[in-house]
Amino acid sequence: MPFTLQVTITGLCLYTVEPASGSSPAKVHVLMPGSGGMTDDHSAVLMYDPKYSGETPPPPGPVSVDLRGCAIELPSTSAIAPGQEIPANPFPAELVDIDAYAGSPLARSFVGNDPGTDIQARVSLGAGEMTFWESGGPWIIAAAEHGRPSRESMLAWRLTWTVEGIDEDHLDLTFTGLNGNPAPPPIRLVPVGDMIHVFAFHAPAYDLPPNGPLPTPPEPGQAAHHFMHIYAPWPNPKSMMVPVAKPFAHPHAPPESGGVVPFLATTATCVGGRASLG
Repeated sequence: MPFTLQVTITGLCLYTVEPASGSSPAKVHVLMPGSGGMTDDHSAVLMYDPKYSGETPPPPGPVSVDLRGCAIELPSTSAIAPGQEIPANPFPAELVDIDAYAGSPLARSFVGNDPGTDIQARVSLGAGEMTFWESGGPWIIAAAEHGRPSRESMLAWRLTWTVEGIDEDHLDLTFTGLNGNPAPPPIRLVPVGDMIHVFAFHAPAYDLPPNGPLPTPPEPGQAAHHFMHIYAPWPNPKSMMVPVAKPFAHPHAPPESGGVVPFLATTATCVGGRASLG
């Protein structure tokens, strides 16, 4: 019976589309930049509920796979229903457009299997569409052109990708090593209730499930300092714009807060960006 795959992606990620070429369909690539020099080292992790293992009883969970040094394509099957091809413009406006700041498109080598140390992991999506995104609050984004005004935007830090109608009774997670690294062994998942839901994270280890202590929320005016690492694939970016946090009003905020809700975790400051592929 056909099932639906959902992939929820959280954290500091660079999204790009590789257009269709010949018999190869279009793909979305989610790149997780290398974390060299970051104050908080970022983990690249794939997680899923052990109920999808097909074992009875299921093993304890969640099950976590270290993605550092490897790539995975989801779904890794050709059994895709018609109409599930990647749309021409699959990304919401809430992903920062990096092109104007980087000054050039993303080099194609970064979506290959030898991207260098600037990319520590990749999740590729061969079908479906983005169906949900979540923001930690508004950000101030400086204009790429000198002298132009800044703007305010609700930037996405978590997105869900949905692929419907996978005509199989399982999903094989098949990994590819990057930069000559060995790949983890393949994993077979079995749908439960016509659904498989996996999670990809690129965030500090203390923000990964199960939740650890909450980090100190950023103050208004604090920059999303990890964001500068999204420019790692560009040796000489035109400018390295970093979004700046802004407090925001919320109808359910405590009265003593003046209607302002701070961010609850640094994961919400690990926002994503998008770039065109050269």
